[in-house]
Amino acid sequence: MYNHQLETFIRVADAGSFNKAAEESYITPTAIIKQINLIGRWTSSTAAKTPTMCCWQFRAGPMSTHC
Repeated sequence: MYNHQLETFIRVADAGSFNKAAEESYITPTAIIKQINLIGRWTSSTAAKTPTMCCWQFRAGPMSTHC
């Protein structure tokens, strides 16, 4: 089954940042973030990132900026 949000997640991981993934996808970084947030809703988790946006950590509860 095809899932656009999971494809976006992989693109962000490969690109290393929301901005670069957005540029490669020809959409805005805001659109990328909204798609990633949908994954968090599906899994009842939050996607936390460092200020450099190079580390992803999934955990239940409030969003954290620590890896």
